[in-house]
Amino acid sequence: MLKQPKYIVNERGKKIAVQLDLKTYQQLIEAYEDFCDNRTLDRVKPLTDAEIARGDYLDWNDVVALRLRKRRPSKNGRGK
Repeated sequence: MLKQPKYIVNERGKKIAVQLDLKTYQQLIEAYEDFCDNRTLDRVKPLTDAEIARGDYLDWNDVVALRLRKRRPSKNGRGK
């Protein structure tokens, strides 16, 4: 549970900053990152669904095969 913040005020009593304990700050950052991840997912999911419907994707075996091909040394012995 988030603790109440401590406000820093100017000479007129106007709130100008917030002070949080480290645990609360870390929880807030984690919640914000989760929120951003969910917004990104919501934005790209329709694009990804369309690619899958078109068959425009690689399955795991394709990925492994591509990575193995990139690792094989060339005929001159220098790698790629």
